[in-house]
Amino acid sequence: MVSCPWDVMFPATMKFCEENLCSLVTQPANAFSSLIYVVIGVFLLFHKQKNKLLNTLPIIFILLGITSFLYHASFSFFFQIFDLASMFLLSSFLITYNVKRLKLIKSFYFSFLIVFLIQFISFLILKQKSGAVIFGIFILFSIALEIILSFKGRSTNYKYYLLAIIILIVALVLWILDIFQVFCDPSNHIINGHAIWHLINSISLVFIYKFYNQFKS
Repeated sequence: MVSCPWDVMFPATMKFCEENLCSLVTQPANAFSSLIYVVIGVFLLFHKQKNKLLNTLPIIFILLGITSFLYHASFSFFFQIFDLASMFLLSSFLITYNVKRLKLIKSFYFSFLIVFLIQFISFLILKQKSGAVIFGIFILFSIALEIILSFKGRSTNYKYYLLAIIILIVALVLWILDIFQVFCDPSNHIINGHAIWHLINSISLVFIYKFYNQFKS
C-alpha cells in the first residue's frame, strides 16, 4: 500500500473545498496562494514606519504566509495549530495596539502576549473548528475598540481602515462560499474561493498597515 507524504501526521480539523492530493503539497491552490502574505510582509519590512511597534506587523504577515502554506501543504493538525497561532498574533496586535491608543496599558508586548495566550489556549481546549470562531470574535473586538477610538480621535484618517473592512468582508464571503462548498470545484488546484480569500485578504492587510502607520506611537 502506497502512503502519502503527510499520512504519518494527524489530519487537520478544518477542511476547505480543494480536495487533497497524495503529494508533498496536498492543496496546491490554497498553499501557494498563502505565499502572498510573505511577499507583502517582506515588502513592508522595508517601508518606513512612524513607530517601532508597527515593525511587528510585517513579521506577522510573513508568519501568516509561511504557516498557512505549511498547513495547506500538509493538511495536518500540527501545522494547523501554527497557522492559527499566526492568525492569533494578528488579532492580538490589533487589539493590543488599540488598547494602547486608549491609554489603558503601559506595556504593549506583555499585554500582546496575554491576549495571544487567551486565544491560543482557548483553541487548544475547544479544538475542532473553534480557531476561526475565536479569531473572528477577537477581530470584531478590535473593530469595536476602533469605533470607540473614532469618537476620541477626531484627527484620525479612516480611509484605509474602511477600505480594509470592505475588502475583508468581500474576502470573507468567498471564504464562507468555499468552506460550505457553494463556490467550489474540488478538482481545481489552480484557483478557488479560499485561494482568492488569501489574495484579496492580503490587500486588506496592506490597508490596515497603512492605517496604523499614521500614528506616531
